[in-house]
Amino acid sequence: MYKIELEENGKVLKSKEFAKYDDIIQCSNKLLEEIEIDRKIIIYEIKNDNWVKFGEWKMR
Repeated sequence: MYKIELEENGKVLKSKEFAKYDDIIQCSNKLLEEIEIDRKIIIYEIKNDNWVKFGEWKMR
């Protein structure tokens, strides 16, 4: 299980969960169009029943 979030200044603007990793790629490409300064995309995966950060993208 995976989760993707679009955050701005620590506040979650959008969040969605997926069963397959391939679905994350398609969603992250759409979110990259919305990314601006102070926003970031964070991907999590479930490990031992907890969400663990898997990756992060942000504008500089």
